[in-house]
Amino acid sequence: MTQPTQIRYCRQCDKPLHGRSDQIYCNDTCRNTFNKHKEKETKTPPHPNEKQIFAIIRRNYDILQRLYPWPIRPGRYEYVPRQNMPHHFNRNFFTATHHTSAGEWFVCFDRGWMIVGDRYHLKDFPEKSSLTG
Repeated sequence: MTQPTQIRYCRQCDKPLHGRSDQIYCNDTCRNTFNKHKEKETKTPPHPNEKQIFAIIRRNYDILQRLYPWPIRPGRYEYVPRQNMPHHFNRNFFTATHHTSAGEWFVCFDRGWMIVGDRYHLKDFPEKSSLTG
């Protein structure tokens, strides 16, 4: 006695499927479209202020570069009196932190700062600019 075959339908376009019993799409286009929509639904939406936040971080980096344009020798730091730091430097925005025995450094890409008393200490962190590090 043969069992009646159940009609199966494509997950994307709902066309009836003919062929293998484990087939779930009618063709490659439907499979690709289904997966593209599924990936789009699971993607985290960008932060509403993403562009403005990145602009602030970029501005902070540019300020740090202008204050001390050449590389700071490894193991050393330079400093800037607090009153010489431009007013549009926003110390609440950075890309990483680095903890040392001296305190916490805030880093924008590969340039970092730490506030000690009435001055900003500046230091290079080349390892923080690496995507693999």
